[in-house]
Amino acid sequence: MTLDYLPGGSMGRVIAEGGLVGVGRPVGQETTRPAAAAPAAGAAPATPRPDPGMSAWKHNDWNTIRIRVEGDTPHFTVWINGVQTMDLQEAANRAAGGMVTGPIALQVHGGPHRWLPGNFWRWRNIGIKELP
Repeated sequence: MTLDYLPGGSMGRVIAEGGLVGVGRPVGQETTRPAAAAPAAGAAPATPRPDPGMSAWKHNDWNTIRIRVEGDTPHFTVWINGVQTMDLQEAANRAAGGMVTGPIALQVHGGPHRWLPGNFWRWRNIGIKELP
């Protein structure tokens, strides 16, 4: 799937057959979805890794997002303006009933601060291609 997105409120997500796909999880930060773990007592907070999506993102301009989803146990790859920002192999298919076909949707995050007068959402050039 490819689409152009113009910011004007907040970032959304793409919902595909395997679940939610964010567009800004950095490459290498998370290769599989880990189980939640509590930090050790007295441990120093983790240092955030640089986010390639932040440097690729064009503020106040159109951004081209490419999302590739492969496999019954989804493997997600995301590029923002040609820069790979996410490479995530799920450990399991978390879709309802393990479905492998279904709808694709664009999600807009809600909340009162996101729907102020003058805010807007715009997408253009949306394309979907079935992989061989």
